[in-house]
Amino acid sequence: MVSAAGNSGSADELQYPAAEEVKGTRAVTATTAAQRLAEFANFGGWIKLAAPGEQIVSAVPGGAWGTWSGTSMAAPLAAGAAALVLTTPAKDPRPGAVDRLRQWRAEDLMKRLEDRAKPVCDASVKQIDAAAAVTDTPAPDPVCR
Repeated sequence: MVSAAGNSGSADELQYPAAEEVKGTRAVTATTAAQRLAEFANFGGWIKLAAPGEQIVSAVPGGAWGTWSGTSMAAPLAAGAAALVLTTPAKDPRPGAVDRLRQWRAEDLMKRLEDRAKPVCDASVKQIDAAAAVTDTPAPDPVCR
């Protein structure tokens, strides 16, 4: 389970349920298109993952589309990356073996997302990289300017 970390731009304000620190859960904060922590995004040692959360196109009430910003935009992107990891069949190298969906504990899934995340420019948190997590390959380093 991933939860939005909050939009106060604070290291001290804990948002719940994100700050619960239950095995297999993660607080997710928001980054910009420049791969930096968004101004509004909460940060601190209790937050391990980030995802794009600024100027995200999303559905809005009434069946229209709008552009929104917030950790509530970042958390579903992290959840989607987790779903991709679980639903991409694991390759079984044995002859005649059938590829199977991954059957992982939540904490193992969160570890994969963290291990294959890329650094956020000028921050201690890492941003999810869905492709790296699915393929279990290193994420490219960000270009920080």
